[in-house]
Amino acid sequence: MRTLRKILIILIPIIIVFVVIGSLIMFSRNYRARKFGGVIEIQLTKDQKFINVTWKENDLWYLYEDSTQYIFQERSPLGLLNGKVIFKK
Repeated sequence: MRTLRKILIILIPIIIVFVVIGSLIMFSRNYRARKFGGVIEIQLTKDQKFINVTWKENDLWYLYEDSTQYIFQERSPLGLLNGKVIFKK
């Protein structure tokens, strides 16, 4: 009985952490906007001109132009791994 209690004391916090992390990933801002009609706002500076936007699974990619290049940038669900492709003029 004591060993079961010790195991539960260790497992319950681990399970809670996995559930919280999983829900953050699953219900990120990108996911909510795409699946449930939420809103994502991306601020461009005055010298950047918006061209196009597309989805790649749960990642939002948008293309914009500044004075010297075109930039195709990713907005990933948690903002941790954002890709960027730069096209020089």
